[in-house]
Amino acid sequence: MKHILYIQPYASQVGGVDTVLLQLVEGLDRSRYRAFVLLPGPSPYVAKYEAAGATVLFGQLAVFGKPTDLFYYPRNLEVVKEFGVKPDKIAVIPHGHYQGVYGHQGKNYREIYGIPEDGYVYLFIGAIKPYKGVQQLVESFNRIKSANTYLVVAGKPSKEMEEVLSRYQGQQNIVMDLRFIPDEEVADIISMCDSFVLPFQEITTSGSAILALSFKKPIVIPKTPFVDEYFTPEIASIYDPSKGELLEDAMKKVQKVDPDQVEPVYEHILARLDWKNIAMQLSEIYQNRPAPSISRALDKG
Repeated sequence: MKHILYIQPYASQVGGVDTVLLQLVEGLDRSRYRAFVLLPGPSPYVAKYEAAGATVLFGQLAVFGKPTDLFYYPRNLEVVKEFGVKPDKIAVIPHGHYQGVYGHQGKNYREIYGIPEDGYVYLFIGAIKPYKGVQQLVESFNRIKSANTYLVVAGKPSKEMEEVLSRYQGQQNIVMDLRFIPDEEVADIISMCDSFVLPFQEITTSGSAILALSFKKPIVIPKTPFVDEYFTPEIASIYDPSKGELLEDAMKKVQKVDPDQVEPVYEHILARLDWKNIAMQLSEIYQNRPAPSISRALDKG
């Protein structure tokens, strides 16, 4: 039997990390693998990991960067080359989707937020920090909004951003739901929107972007290697700030996406990000037999 150690260095319930890791543990063949999960401290997920057959350990962890960087960030291929790591020692595995993770409770958030059913809704959801560009988003929305367009910002702001966003409370067609959004509300909030807007100023990967993909919502997002890896122009309005392209223009463009026409695009991408496929790829790596299709992902660089 092989032993597998998963290291989860983040505080409980941050960014859905535990939710995703639990899926990986549950997908292991217990007759062949024994899972260990190292956490920085007790959390509500301990019982869930143990129920899935894992042994939970606690220890001090220092994080100097995303621990999975070399596995799925295209930009880090430059790091691989700089340190002379042989390509056959690296496997590139995408982060899987979130389909089935967040369940619906049947709440109508358009009604809760006072938004008409025929209104077009832009959504930002997630922790609100300065680098995520939420202030820029609000200002861009104010420049393009019409009587029938709405912006919802849902998430817990940092202290700095709480002060900034308080200036926009009560502005016409803008809803500020500034609190931690519990898992059970996520699906219903996303369902009421027409598109996501994530104007991050820095990004390596984004759980919110993958969440939009999982719920088949078009997205407005700046151009990065991560975006190029996950999204196509049919389902994303991608703008490049380095070329002077504007967020508000991308927000106007995303309104033209026809959900029925892009359904096959979503199905194709989500099939690639299915956790069963990812588990098979990981299994190959655990057995020291990286699949050629995984290793060849490096050739893109």
